[in-house]
Amino acid sequence: MDRRFHIIYQELIELYRASLATGSRFPFLERRIRSEASLKSLAIVTEAVDQAVSSLEGKYSLRADAYLFLIVNIHQMVALPLAQHDSPVVLNDEIEQGIRRDTETIIRMAAESAGDRHDIPASHVLWGASKVLNELNLKSWRIWDRD
Repeated sequence: MDRRFHIIYQELIELYRASLATGSRFPFLERRIRSEASLKSLAIVTEAVDQAVSSLEGKYSLRADAYLFLIVNIHQMVALPLAQHDSPVVLNDEIEQGIRRDTETIIRMAAESAGDRHDIPASHVLWGASKVLNELNLKSWRIWDRD
């Protein structure tokens, strides 16, 4: 990856985190996004990604684009909806563990697809997630089921 893109993605990660802490330009979203639940759910996801990368024991590293992809998507599509006060599934310790396991499963599959590459790009994360989707804990939480 071009070093300039790496820097851009690193800055976007920080921008994403900061935007949750400082609020939104859309007042109707403030109750969903600018809340303790939002920040806690982001911390859960960040920790899950960091732990999953650590479990690779230095054999692989996650590129900044892949890190941003995971943080934004797992946070916005899984953790943040579950953290809402009106969610039908409570974001408890068991769910947090499920997020950690799912994140590790996705990253491990992405690492397998990376082959002899040391760095894992976002495209491999997307591919890895598609390969293990039916095995993930999040499927049992029925977040995306039809009514």
